[in-house]
Amino acid sequence: MKELSVGTTIARACADRVGRMLAATFFLLAIVMAAPMLARAANPAANIDQCRNGQITAPVQCIDNAWQNGNLGSENSHYREGDSVPFRAVLTNLDTSAGNTHTLVIQYDTLQSGKHAYDYLTSFNATETNADPVHDISGTTTGNCYPIPVDLTIVFANPGSSQEPGCIQIYNGTITSLAYGTADASGQRSVTVTFTATDSTVVIAWGGHIASQIDWGAGNSASAISGSPYHMRLLTLDDTQLGNQDRSLKASGILPIPTVFTTQASLGQTTLGGLSVTDTATLSGSGASPPPVTGTVKFFVCGPDLVSNPDCTFGGVQVGPGPVTISGGHATSAAFTPPAIGHYCFRAEYTPDQFAPYSPSNHTDTTLECFSVNAQTALNTDAGGPYTIGVDGTFRRHQRCNRHDQLHALRRRGLHAFGRHRVGDSRWRRRRSVHVLPADRRLGDRHLSLDCQLCER
Repeated sequence: MKELSVGTTIARACADRVGRMLAATFFLLAIVMAAPMLARAANPAANIDQCRNGQITAPVQCIDNAWQNGNLGSENSHYREGDSVPFRAVLTNLDTSAGNTHTLVIQYDTLQSGKHAYDYLTSFNATETNADPVHDISGTTTGNCYPIPVDLTIVFANPGSSQEPGCIQIYNGTITSLAYGTADASGQRSVTVTFTATDSTVVIAWGGHIASQIDWGAGNSASAISGSPYHMRLLTLDDTQLGNQDRSLKASGILPIPTVFTTQASLGQTTLGGLSVTDTATLSGSGASPPPVTGTVKFFVCGPDLVSNPDCTFGGVQVGPGPVTISGGHATSAAFTPPAIGHYCFRAEYTPDQFAPYSPSNHTDTTLECFSVNAQTALNTDAGGPYTIGVDGTFRRHQRCNRHDQLHALRRRGLHAFGRHRVGDSRWRRRRSVHVLPADRRLGDRHLSLDCQLCER
């Protein structure tokens, strides 16, 4: 009995030890199995919002509930070409260990249906100056605002345009670098933001610049996109795909350019040292009772071109000291005094005020916007005079052609017969000098009639 009792005791002791070992093993296995789930629960996450700034008749500050996941459209937002839409990314469950860096990749559509959409990134408060991306997020500390590098792939149609400076702002962290993607698809651009975190929750804020007609030319900018929205999105956080993290801007969310934008130079022709020239812009919207076009217009002049009317789509010299306020849908430039002979053309650039439901735009052409400047050269001939030699080498008689017999008198004095030969082969004497006309100019009945119709008043 005693031996059985000892054996039983030993068996029980062994069983207890095995039981404890098994329990410990199962506990360790449970920890190992639970670890991935715990890790997954603490994985970094991201959410992107954009600001619905309200309709133009009821603007909304970009704080709190104005930051939304939904689309921007005419029913909740009003942005113009050249404005910047504010965005924010709220990042959670970040590792704050010393020396641990994070990366966030932002991507945006630069083209939609062949038109320019978001052409580059800017500061979140570039347009909505009182925007606050952390007003509704407690426990945030403002970090640095890292300058956005110039995107060297951008080639504006307007050679005078440039990327506006801006920066990407971080809260609860420090941005250490920004870099553009090197393998972006056509019509898209990406930026990698590298940063460190001082808290498990970090907010990053920036702006998307809406492409403007002023930079890209008529019909090539954001307001010319028909219907289809374009997007700002988050691609990855710490090299992990974020799924469908994009926000769209519908074409209807962009205020249109004025439907009617015409211009007219005050003179079609003048002489050097003679009358100055002005340009008048007329602007209006569409529909039976369109909202008035309010704001200012800047005027520019291009030239002189000795051959033809210059294209003034871009460039030129500003006319007058500054912009002209629109009154009753019209604005007239300061007087421009041409400095030399040649052909000139105007351009008008519209800038809306804060109440105008329109986007900036410009207008020029090579007809109504243009005028020519002739030399003040008096040419007296055997056939009469004096005449002015135009910029293209043609004649214009100064005195009024108010009697029909004057024309016959000119013809009787040999001008008609002489006009059948190349004028360049002969010399026409004028006071104190001799002028030789271009060899390819002919002077005949048609030119005489034209001179009489165009003589100065």
